[in-house]
Amino acid sequence: MRYTRKEFLTPEPHETGSIVVQLSTPRMKDMRSWNIKEGASIYGSIKLSDCSQHIILDFDAQGERAHEKRLKKLDKLIEEIQAMRHQYIHMYENAKRDLEYYKQNQAVIDKENGY
Repeated sequence: MRYTRKEFLTPEPHETGSIVVQLSTPRMKDMRSWNIKEGASIYGSIKLSDCSQHIILDFDAQGERAHEKRLKKLDKLIEEIQAMRHQYIHMYENAKRDLEYYKQNQAVIDKENGY
């Protein structure tokens, strides 16, 4: 079985970020006694691209134990991305508030900082 999905990270035509998810399991005709000893196999990856930068995270697993480890890896990745999203919103709101304060008090702040 095979699953592939590609999504652009933004609808903006000048931004090139994308995510590609690929999953596959061995076909019956490709199974051999030497590669089924550990249990069922699944091969997976996530490729994140933004302009010229690319990262690939592998999620290959053979057997129940490795499968559980990869699920924990996925869960941790999702958890950290959600935490970043929350912090991103919070910090952006703080930056807007700081900018507004600076605009209202620019002369005083610049004088205090020697500008």
